[in-house]
Amino acid sequence: KGVYTVAFPSKEQSPVLTASAYPQGDGYATLTLTNAGTITVLGKLADGTALSASGFLRADGTLPFFASLYKKLGLVAGDITFADLANSDLSGSDLIWIRPNQRTARYYRYGWETGIRIDAVGAKYITPAALDFGQGAVNTVNGNAALVLTDGQLAATITHNVNVAPTTGAVTHIPATGAPYKLTLTASTGVFTGTFTHGADTDQYYGVLINKGANKGGFGYFLSTVPFIYGASGESGGVSLQP
Repeated sequence: KGVYTVAFPSKEQSPVLTASAYPQGDGYATLTLTNAGTITVLGKLADGTALSASGFLRADGTLPFFASLYKKLGLVAGDITFADLANSDLSGSDLIWIRPNQRTARYYRYGWETGIRIDAVGAKYITPAALDFGQGAVNTVNGNAALVLTDGQLAATITHNVNVAPTTGAVTHIPATGAPYKLTLTASTGVFTGTFTHGADTDQYYGVLINKGANKGGFGYFLSTVPFIYGASGESGGVSLQP
């Protein structure tokens, strides 16, 4: 039993889709498993859709994961397996994510009615150990971690230095005043949010910390600002916190 932080990383699709046709960011959630085997999942998918699901742990350590989305016109579903592995405590491969055509949507209005695939990866979240993803001691000059933003209509990858204290999760910006980004980390849950400057716009991002093996760090997404042009659409980009 316990609380787990979970990411739903984007992946290449088969058959191939262009990167602009589906989110390049990673959804996230917190998952709670009780000693009775009941499970609740709360988070967001990488198109900004709120995610809420519940279920029961099977005897073989798997969860039949299912969440109804978009007023019951879409869904995300698949099996998630709990296992103490080198890089995760839970994982799932090729979960199906169906989003309907929504003509008034500002992001991905054509959806993916036949479904795209995403994975799931997570680890138990226990503080203070879960706050240390290998970033080392606080460095007030250069920071001890990097906030990295990719895709989502960015002209190039954006990297900002930041400090995340490995024992408390306290965040300090680099520079301390006037930084072109903001980061807020809730140490009790591992969820983080913030904003960053994207040209003349300020975009918001969301994510969660995972702390195990090769998956140590932050996973998340941002939604680009939609231009004031008829028919224009925004996109989802990736966010990571790296040591």
